Amino acid sequence: MRVDIVNTGSTVAQPRLDVIGLPEGWVAPIGPIPELPPNQSWRGNISFTVPVAASHGRHLAMVRLVDTSTGESYRPNRLTLTILPLEGVDVALAPGVVRGRVRAKTNIVVTNRSSEHVSLHLDGAAETLRLRCRPTHLDVAPGDIKTAKLRVRAKPRLLDANRYSLSVTARGSQLPIRATGSFDHRPVIGSAARATAAVVFLLALAVGGFLAALRLLASDDEAPASVDSVDITASDATDSVDGSGTTTSDDSEDDTTSGDSAATDDSDASEMRFDQEGTVKLGGSDDDLSAGVTVSLRRISLD
Repeated sequence: MRVDIVNTGSTVAQPRLDVIGLPEGWVAPIGPIPELPPNQSWRGNISFTVPVAASHGRHLAMVRLVDTSTGESYRPNRLTLTILPLEGVDVALAPGVVRGRVRAKTNIVVTNRSSEHVSLHLDGAAETLRLRCRPTHLDVAPGDIKTAKLRVRAKPRLLDANRYSLSVTARGSQLPIRATGSFDHRPVIGSAARATAAVVFLLALAVGGFLAALRLLASDDEAPASVDSVDITASDATDSVDGSGTTTSDDSEDDTTSGDSAATDDSDASEMRFDQEGTVKLGGSDDDLSAGVTVSLRRISLD
């Protein structure tokens, strides 16, 4: 344990450290500390020698600083000494749960709680995953802790997530030691990306429907009037034609009575012909039909 002593006084001090509260023999002898002039410091270490038969757990102690030149004792500092059980070697994954889409990594922590030096070979195993330990070999001294890297590689998943179990085995002169963990495989397209794509699709669908409705309305306005053939019989030919070739309707007969007699006199000299396409041809005779007037009848849809 590292210890720093600073002389904040105005005179030269001769410090001494005492560890109180631990069994005899647990604290290694502390070497002499040189004199400290004002505003000077000293750094040293306190070593502990814990016997194998010592009970594991926390042991409380106090570190007291004494100035031997004046005999003054300063306020002691609290010390907690934790002794781990001698159960051998411990292997753990930190963190035990790793997350990633294609690659991930975690730490392999090896703790040697035994009184012997251990040499371990690390190997990872998992279904559908590729595991690699770096380094694959660790030499751990008694009471030491060493760390290795575990790299995880998986095939990318498009939408759905999954969790896989993985393990690391440390093999040495003793029985193999196994540490377990898990890998949360996240999809390449996450939930936020899926929600964004759904919103974009709905907006595109709405815009496409709106544009289609506008095109439909525009096509209705620009569509040509439909031409239907009109069947006209001889009984329908009640309209009279005046001398200039102008057709007079039934409504004109109701309005003007003087034109009826004139139209009747001239109707014998003028003829109406109805072809098969629903048109009316006006002419003086069969030979003069080509020089007459052709009237086409078309029905306009108002839908």
